[in-house]
Amino acid sequence: MTARNILFVGLNYAPEPVGIGPYSQGLCEALVQRGNRVEAVVGKPYYPQWRIYPGFEGVGSATSEEHGVTVTRVPHYVPANPGGAKRILHLASFAFGALIPALGAALRGKERRPQVVITVAPALLGVFTAWLAAKLAGAKLWIHVQDFEVEAALATGLLPKGGLPARFASWVEARCCAWATAFPPSARRCVPS
Repeated sequence: MTARNILFVGLNYAPEPVGIGPYSQGLCEALVQRGNRVEAVVGKPYYPQWRIYPGFEGVGSATSEEHGVTVTRVPHYVPANPGGAKRILHLASFAFGALIPALGAALRGKERRPQVVITVAPALLGVFTAWLAAKLAGAKLWIHVQDFEVEAALATGLLPKGGLPARFASWVEARCCAWATAFPPSARRCVPS
């Protein structure tokens, strides 16, 4: 297998003990073990307490090598009481904070530029950052769906049908090269009708 340059863009990552964080870390490390070069642009750990973990505070980004993965942690807003507009601002602040390192990776010389960009939803707003990096790098975009957060909000009445979030979710779905999910209802949603 030929080694690939892979860029991972995702809000959650280790040392978060539950949710998407351990999954993202495991995926990135498994890709490294298969001989790929992996760079992860992630948020600062905050979940499940909804507080930035001690040792990760501060306003700037930080890059380190973690188990073979180059991890850049970007600052983002973490509301004490997530919900509604605060949650959207939380997700948008990550997408915005991840732009500079993700685009920097996409615009490197050809030998270091990503050939694949992987992102995880939820954080659907972060998919835009990953899509833009993939587009600029000429890379394939892979979206791993843990759940369809916008569809869940539409189904429960938290968001209006046909509104901007619904249109954005449809736009994202139309632009990826590959989908992956381990959850059967999400798998049915990933198959084009």
